[in-house]
Amino acid sequence: ALALSIQQGRLLETEQRRRKEMEALEQVSMSLRQADMRDELFSILLTESRSLFNADSGAILTPLEDKYEYTIVQGPKNITTLLTHQRFAEDELAEIINAENPVFQPDLPFDKLGVVSAILLPIRFNQKTYGAMILHWFEHREFPVEERHMLNTIADMAGSAVERMHILENLEFQVADRTLELTTLYELTALLAAEGDLTDTLQQTLRRLLETINSFSGAIHLMNDEHNKLDLITHLGIDSETESSLKTIFPEHILWEQLVEKSEPLLLMNIEEQELITIGIQNLEIKNYIGAPIQSGRETLGIISVFYSPDHDPSLDEISLLNLVADQIGIAVERTRLRQQAEQAAIMAERQRLARELHDAVTQSLYSLSFLAKDSRNFADAGDWDQVDQHLGTLQDTAQQALKEMRLLIYELMPTSLEQQGLASVLRHRLESVEQRAGVEIDFFTSGSFDLPTEVQFDIYRIAQEALNN
Repeated sequence: ALALSIQQGRLLETEQRRRKEMEALEQVSMSLRQADMRDELFSILLTESRSLFNADSGAILTPLEDKYEYTIVQGPKNITTLLTHQRFAEDELAEIINAENPVFQPDLPFDKLGVVSAILLPIRFNQKTYGAMILHWFEHREFPVEERHMLNTIADMAGSAVERMHILENLEFQVADRTLELTTLYELTALLAAEGDLTDTLQQTLRRLLETINSFSGAIHLMNDEHNKLDLITHLGIDSETESSLKTIFPEHILWEQLVEKSEPLLLMNIEEQELITIGIQNLEIKNYIGAPIQSGRETLGIISVFYSPDHDPSLDEISLLNLVADQIGIAVERTRLRQQAEQAAIMAERQRLARELHDAVTQSLYSLSFLAKDSRNFADAGDWDQVDQHLGTLQDTAQQALKEMRLLIYELMPTSLEQQGLASVLRHRLESVEQRAGVEIDFFTSGSFDLPTEVQFDIYRIAQEALNN
């Protein structure tokens, strides 16, 4: 019975000790989870560990290049001053950390500021060392197996917390980068959708794109009408020699072969001098190149090129953004081309209309004038002056009508801007330029607002114009 009681007491003691250990580990875990920054996490780790194991002082070391730096130091002033001033760990201590195994020293082989016992715990996760924690005691201290297990567990928890924080930081950077890319794409889409000078729009697009994808120079080429060469439309950050070399790209050029014929993005890394000359780049500071075809459907309308210096390698996200921007440029170029074709068609239709009106009105009037003049001469030769007077009156009326019709045609050839002048102003100008000068008495009144779409104003103007013509 006594042996059983002793065994039960030991089991109870063990259970209580385990409960305390679990509570302590849970407290450390909760404290670590509250940290937002890495330095804050390390400070919590050191504070909680010193409190839990009654350590007199301690420090956190983090890697800096090939050394370990004292990032956080806690304890008496003489130790904090020494380690902070020393800043970097000794080579022997760095080697111990790199060995990746915890070190427990109940009795240090040397006397340093009264420290008798110490431990060193590497903070690691998945074979990556994020630093190490050192705890000091000014009196001799043994480290039972249970405490060693707890310290190793705390170090593992710290490594896991740092790794989680590292992952979250990377995710935040990725989200920030993706947000910047989406914002840029949205801005460029709006810019390219606006009606304006295509060259100016492409230059603004190129500048915004280069800022986003960390490039210092780039260029945009568009296909000519014959589809036998690429002309340089705009560029940024390119020296004069490279600009001259890339002024025109012909089918035998390597960029044409890759981007136009294959219609695929092109990535050139660590370009050698000979390759630079082949491409047409004279700047030897350029080491990386990415290009994308500008397309509408299956037709290649041009190419966009981006150049990088040796200190930056283009990422997959940057290449993806370049391709998306190239697609938007393709839409803008095709829209501009269709608008120009529509404008040309409208000009041709207007020319044909004016030609018909010239033939139907002015030409017939001039033809009548020639007959009236001929008849007047014949009547004058015959001495029939009454007929001469009558024909001259008709001749004057016909000439006056021809003059009115010529003024009308000349007015219609003049540029009219409803967007800038407004419907009322354009109609008034028409009456003053044609009808009033032809001797027609006019009265023009307006009331209310003419805040109408340009297309509607144009239709109303055409209706009024035909009414006046008739």
